[in-house]
Amino acid sequence: MARSAPTKVAKASTAAVKTGKVTKASGRGSKVSAVEKEPKTKRGKKKDKTGPKRALSAYMFFSKDMRKTVQEENPDVSFGQIGRLLGDRWKGLNETEKAPYNARSEEDKQRFAREKANHVDEASESSD
Repeated sequence: MARSAPTKVAKASTAAVKTGKVTKASGRGSKVSAVEKEPKTKRGKKKDKTGPKRALSAYMFFSKDMRKTVQEENPDVSFGQIGRLLGDRWKGLNETEKAPYNARSEEDKQRFAREKANHVDEASESSD
């Protein structure tokens, strides 16, 4: 008694069948139904390109200062490894060593708040 090979028949999803979005797939020897994909909708609002730049964190100020020295000390490491080394150095700092970077970060947060308030005021005045 010979056993027959299983046939390759795929079932369309029940949701696709209910909505009528099932079409026959084209191509060489295709006997399988394919489900049409609906385009994804984009969410959220678009970024205002004329707005102020976001405030940097204390770590970002630290990494901007230290990146060059880490690259000079380790010329053969990749970009990702440099980031890892910077992160390790940041974790190794105590609070007094982090204080200047935290102060710069706070100043930058205040700058961003001022610029954002001015930008919102200018945008509301121009739309009137």
